[in-house]
Amino acid sequence: YLNLLGKNHGVKSKNIRKVLLPLGVEENEFDQTWLNIMDDFGKKRGSFAHTTHSVQSQIDLQTEKNRVDVQIIPEIKRLDEIIKNIK
Repeated sequence: YLNLLGKNHGVKSKNIRKVLLPLGVEENEFDQTWLNIMDDFGKKRGSFAHTTHSVQSQIDLQTEKNRVDVQIIPEIKRLDEIIKNIK
């Protein structure tokens, strides 16, 4: 599991599942809308990270900050509570 974590650098749903399912989070505990948001976020992140600066389009920092604050972090907190309660 630690090896898996060390090799994981993604934030898409497939990466999230690989990390959280072995901990005991059930598939039905994932919010599908949030996973879709994470897939889109990961796609944009990858495009930005792996494209040369001269071809990158600008990102709207306020929009992305709002997406992280409103759409991403609350679900991470909810999943964190689920993990804390796994016995």
